[in-house]
Amino acid sequence: MDYVESDVEFIRKKLIRIFNSEFFILLLFVLLSLQISWVYIGIKNLMNCPIQPKIPIYLFVFGAFGLVKIVNVFYELWRRRKIDNFEQSEIMSVSRFDHQVNASRDIDSNDTQLVDRVITGFLVVWFLMGNYWTFSIWKPNFHQPPEIDSHKWCSEKVYMSSFSQIIIIYSFCLFFLLFLFILLILSRLESLREMMKLNHEDVSNSQIQNY
Repeated sequence: MDYVESDVEFIRKKLIRIFNSEFFILLLFVLLSLQISWVYIGIKNLMNCPIQPKIPIYLFVFGAFGLVKIVNVFYELWRRRKIDNFEQSEIMSVSRFDHQVNASRDIDSNDTQLVDRVITGFLVVWFLMGNYWTFSIWKPNFHQPPEIDSHKWCSEKVYMSSFSQIIIIYSFCLFFLLFLFILLILSRLESLREMMKLNHEDVSNSQIQNY
């Protein structure tokens, strides 16, 4: 149980440090640009995938909700930094007004987390549906056939955007799981190092007592 708690605390601290880093901000901007591109491709090609018309809708909706989620993450990061700066200032004092401000912050944080969880849940379900719509027609004709089979095609830009989006998301998930696994190993190594250090100190103390 102690190992689990120490591992969770170790990983939590490392993730917080990463989320507060400039690298994470840069990553958010990259994801933001991807969401905008998916919204644009989806809305510009709503009629260009008759074999599975839900694919451009999938791109548009996922990109739109992804934009809302990323903006929500930006707001949460800004809010936390603002609170940290306020708490570090010497102006802060313990008073009734401060308690009211802290209570309003807690409510604001809970509302933000609730919105983020709802959006995340929707994106997970919508992503799984997009997987089905995309792979159920693999691999479509990218050129519009003669009039008799005019519905059996899909724009290459639309289909490959949906396909690449799915691959990108799976890659992010795989990378994140691998990163968590590496942090877990580092946590265990840190715990092992501390244990060896304590054992060494115990041995040294016992030797001193024997003398």
